[in-house]
Amino acid sequence: MLFALGLAIASVAVVLALKVIVPLVLRTLALFFAKNGLHRAADNVIRAGDRATQSMRRAIEWSQGEPKSETKARIAEEEANVRVSVEDEELEGEELGEEEPPPKKRAKL
Repeated sequence: MLFALGLAIASVAVVLALKVIVPLVLRTLALFFAKNGLHRAADNVIRAGDRATQSMRRAIEWSQGEPKSETKARIAEEEANVRVSVEDEELEGEELGEEEPPPKKRAKL
C-alpha cells in the first residue's frame, strides 16, 4: 500500500514535470531561439511523459495485485538488428578491410 502511494505521488510529479513545466519552458524558449527544434523537443518530452505515466500506472496496478490493463511487450525480430552479414568466409578479412599491421620497428640506441 505504501509502495502504491509513493508511486502515485511520483506519478503526479512526473506529469507536472514532463507534461507541463518542461514543455512550457521549451516552448517559451522557442519564442526566442531555434523555434522548430525546441517545439520538437517539447513534443518529445510530452511523449516521454506519456510513456512514463503508463509505466508507473502499470507498476501501481502490479503492486495492488493483478494488472488491470493489458501490457504490451515490444519484441524485435532477431534479423531486424543485423546491419552486415558475411556469407563467404574467404572474403571476411578482405571485405572488411582487415589487414595485418606492418611490423613495428624499434629504434637502436
